Amino acid sequence: MSIRAANAITSWLLCALAAAAAIAGCADAPVAGDAAVPLDGSVELGPEPDGGPPLGAGFTVSGCAMLTYPSGKPRCAGSAPLTVTFVPLGSGVSTFLWAFMGGTPATSTAVAPQVTFARPGTFAVTLAAGGTGGTTAATGIVVVTAGGLGAPCADSSECDAAAHLGCVCPAGDCPGGLAVGLCTDVGCAGGCGANVCADLTRGGAALPDADAGAGEEWRIALCLPACATSAECRTGLTCREVPALATGTPPGGAFTWRPACFADFPGDVGDSCFDASGAPSGAGCLSGRCDAFGARGLCTADCGNGGTCPSAASCATFNGTPGSSECLRRCDATHPCADPLLACELAGLSGALGFTVAPADPAGTTYCAPKRCTQPSDCAPAGTCTAMGGASFCVRN
Repeated sequence: MSIRAANAITSWLLCALAAAAAIAGCADAPVAGDAAVPLDGSVELGPEPDGGPPLGAGFTVSGCAMLTYPSGKPRCAGSAPLTVTFVPLGSGVSTFLWAFMGGTPATSTAVAPQVTFARPGTFAVTLAAGGTGGTTAATGIVVVTAGGLGAPCADSSECDAAAHLGCVCPAGDCPGGLAVGLCTDVGCAGGCGANVCADLTRGGAALPDADAGAGEEWRIALCLPACATSAECRTGLTCREVPALATGTPPGGAFTWRPACFADFPGDVGDSCFDASGAPSGAGCLSGRCDAFGARGLCTADCGNGGTCPSAASCATFNGTPGSSECLRRCDATHPCADPLLACELAGLSGALGFTVAPADPAGTTYCAPKRCTQPSDCAPAGTCTAMGGASFCVRN
């Protein structure tokens, strides 16, 4: 906003704070439309004590991506939507009246209010503080930039268009951490650089654009932020391995597994994947592949013909299907199989559901695979002990 508008807001706040003293010359509150006017320079708004002990007012801001103090005034910057907390710093004051142009709430009398700035822009913040010595004021600005890759969004105007980003799942109808929207490059059309082009079409139909389908806008190729730990991801997303396409590779093509920030669905290799009707469903797996193993199905992934597996899994070939290789998650007593018809099995054993692993893991490594059995009680009540190719395994009833 202009210097004139900022001074008008401060004058109004000081008048409002001191209304009980019937200070003359108070004008009506500034109109909300003034929030759209950008700052054009620093505002000289020194303290205006009315007598009594010296007053001091100022404030700092927590939650900013960057916080600086040009000319001694706080300048908080971050991407939309930006939620921050304002903390007063001063002396001789006991009452506070804040104004946040472009923020929600727009005003507050709390000591340390939390405020959300949903849209990009540059916004003035004014604190009028009062005490027994009178009133004083302090100002600062909040600079909200368009959301970067992975930021939440309500519509594409909140995402960085210069980086080819738009908003996927803006209506809140996507599940989990995507319900608040996701700033991303749809289709990885602009290239993802050092980040990850995730092929999320597997297990579900590829949709033509981000507005198609209720709750399944994410089932396309999307740029996702690369990560090493979940601490690098925004709230609602987790650092997990996703099917990553090489530049120029169309959805459904060859992929590798790379860690990226995404929601905690669909399941990883080793998770259950039967649908509500009890049938195997690739839609329940990030890989798009669900095998009819165990009581609740098993997410696996193709790894033949040069394919790769997530870091927690290995490429296995079952004795009964020598032409097909799939990823099996490694497991042990600390990380067991959750399905009652699956168990941590060794590679190299006999039977149709016995398997080999290449490249070989250290001796003694076990994998979440169909459970071996010798009697019906080993599989009851969910399954039956069934002979298959010279050994017996638990098979779902």
